[in-house]
Amino acid sequence: MKRPGFIQPYTWEGCVVKIADKIAYLGRDIEDARAYHILDMASYRVLREIVGSTLGFEKKGALALRSGKAINTTVLINDLIVDLCEQSSIENGLCFSDEYFKFILEIKKFNFAYIYNHWRLKEFAIYAENIIKTIFRTLMKTQPYAKSGRVAQALKLYPKLQQTFELWLVKTTAYKPFIVEKHSYIDKKSILRLNSPQIFDINDNESYTKCVIEFISGMTDQFAIQVYEEIITF
Repeated sequence: MKRPGFIQPYTWEGCVVKIADKIAYLGRDIEDARAYHILDMASYRVLREIVGSTLGFEKKGALALRSGKAINTTVLINDLIVDLCEQSSIENGLCFSDEYFKFILEIKKFNFAYIYNHWRLKEFAIYAENIIKTIFRTLMKTQPYAKSGRVAQALKLYPKLQQTFELWLVKTTAYKPFIVEKHSYIDKKSILRLNSPQIFDINDNESYTKCVIEFISGMTDQFAIQVYEEIITF
């Protein structure tokens, strides 16, 4: 897949999910941009012009925003779903009216111009990329230790990362921690009564890489930032 939307859904359920996702994020991204002071008054005027040029204002256009003049998640979800339900049919499939479809396109253009390409978000993208790459590089260095059950030793300076990643290895691989004091390995999966199957092979480079990637992909933003700061703090 080279770009988002390159492969279209093949079922009605998939189409509904895709449309629902687009509807939800149109308003959510605008509200988030407002909360983080990315949008200024000039941006709001542009939004108002978009409403006026595509739908008209309340009581002036046949398809004016039903819920009022505000452009937020609640209004967009309500109005776009209502229009979608009114326009869709078995014969025509899932579709919007021409006016609302044009409105969606203009809002998407607005979001790209005033939100997604905002200089603050571009700077944050660099920061986020550095976080992910730092965590990835750190965890990839643990493979030799994972083979001998000593991940805890490799990540001893990063307790938060060590605890969560070692538990991940126990759940998804045949990893068994080596306890130095007892000079033996322990079957932690049995102790924790975990019935999860082995998914990754710690002895295979490609499989271990996938294991690390899958672990990182399950992190929340806040946890990833905490782990990153744990790694770079002296």
